[in-house]
Amino acid sequence: MNRIRLALAIISAMLLAFGYLASQWARFQGDPVAYSAKVDSQPIIGLALLFFLGGIILGYLPNQNGDAK
Repeated sequence: MNRIRLALAIISAMLLAFGYLASQWARFQGDPVAYSAKVDSQPIIGLALLFFLGGIILGYLPNQNGDAK
């Protein structure tokens, strides 16, 4: 379970970093409105909801090794 939590954290951090870099790239290219319209689409919202709910579910599941940290 800890590996799944770690994988979720790493993937979330990578997606956040990529999103930030992409938004800055769009800003410096002079078209941030088009980028924000692409980000505000249904697949991106669904992916964000999936990661949010996955994080909540993994937060309530106990550790496999029994350590309560």
